[in-house]
Amino acid sequence: MNKKIELKNFFIYIFIFWYSTEILFNSTLDSIMGVSADKISDIVTWIVFVLLMFQIAFLQSYTKRELMIIIFITIPVIIATVLSGQRQMMSVWMFIVADKNVDVNSVICTAYRISLIMLPLVMLMCLLGIIENATMMRGSVQRFALGFSHPNQLGLSVFQLMACYCYINKDKLYKLNYVYFLLVVLFLVKI
Repeated sequence: MNKKIELKNFFIYIFIFWYSTEILFNSTLDSIMGVSADKISDIVTWIVFVLLMFQIAFLQSYTKRELMIIIFITIPVIIATVLSGQRQMMSVWMFIVADKNVDVNSVICTAYRISLIMLPLVMLMCLLGIIENATMMRGSVQRFALGFSHPNQLGLSVFQLMACYCYINKDKLYKLNYVYFLLVVLFLVKI
């Protein structure tokens, strides 16, 4: 029983570290204490990879069949990650493998809390001039990213926040919630 609790907590701590930094590194943040944000992002990716490998190798058990399936899928994912340079594929796959004994509800609640903190933080840093506001034009309409690297990244972050909120409150959605959703959609259309 104690081991199961420790597994859940270790995975959640890795998830908190990864998800928080992913939101931050999808902003227009250039550097942290003089070090390139891209360089730090790469380091974080490897740290998360090592922590997830530790979780998978030492804190979980798999049948031989499960291990063969994991290896069979992991090899092409590693190759695709190296060839494309898109590290997100590998991160997502490693989280899928490492979440064997983790309650998905706790992960979604954690993602919601992180989004509630990080989304306003990025916007606040933008409004204070700490990071840039990437603006783009679509036809004659100017689109704002409010500190994110692209307006679509802002939209994705807001959507993730809404999706987590809906999941957490799926049994108690009231008329006021629909007003909230409408306001979020209007915000995204306007910005």
